[in-house]
Amino acid sequence: MAALVFLTSFLPGLFYLWIVWRQDKYDPEPKRWIAFTFFLGMLSTFPAALAEQVVDLFAFPFWEGSLKGDLFSVYISSFFVIGPVEEFFKMWAILAVASNRNVFDEPMDALVYGSAAALGFASLENAMYCIRFSSDIYVIRALLTVPAHILFATGWAWGIGMWRFRLRGAGGFLFFLGTFVLSVLLHGIYDALLLSRHPFMVTLVAPLMLLMAVLTFLAFYHFRKISRFRWSILPPGLRTVQQLSVK
Repeated sequence: MAALVFLTSFLPGLFYLWIVWRQDKYDPEPKRWIAFTFFLGMLSTFPAALAEQVVDLFAFPFWEGSLKGDLFSVYISSFFVIGPVEEFFKMWAILAVASNRNVFDEPMDALVYGSAAALGFASLENAMYCIRFSSDIYVIRALLTVPAHILFATGWAWGIGMWRFRLRGAGGFLFFLGTFVLSVLLHGIYDALLLSRHPFMVTLVAPLMLLMAVLTFLAFYHFRKISRFRWSILPPGLRTVQQLSVK
């Protein structure tokens, strides 16, 4: 039974990964590289969990207080531990792909591989939670937590795409840092709302998810618009006549 719960816990993540892959219309990424990044995202759960455990044991014991709804523990853990740690390790999962310029060759790739890493992380985390707390939480995690990890990652993934292809030097790096902070902030707000266990606070998760979904849509739209492969879906004759000018 546990093996079945473990395997089915990956289905939501794979479904959302298929949706993300479908958004890469002009130069679809190789499926083997997406699968590799998904796997790296799964592996990133282990150093993230270790780092959180180290903080809980030696710096600030936040887990027990957070699970009991203690607001101070909730805010500390959400904004200064869970959010930054998980986004940091998910982000590092795409570096092996980003170093391959033959694969990572346009801004959209940052969003695709960033989503793959985030979904790998979320899927293994989902499996562990479902085994630990029973499959009763499967539906709520499939509808909220798993897609939320894509929405969190959109910030730093957009920043990586801009830094790599559009904004060079120190300015691009600072822009990327700003988008990483945004991802951490959104992740922290999401966790704080849920861990607070206050009915009104929990209801605010819905508008937060909507806001993040809109930001994610805009990020994908932006990178599709500036893609140098934008005319690749045209017939060969038109493709040679119409070229996309990327400034």
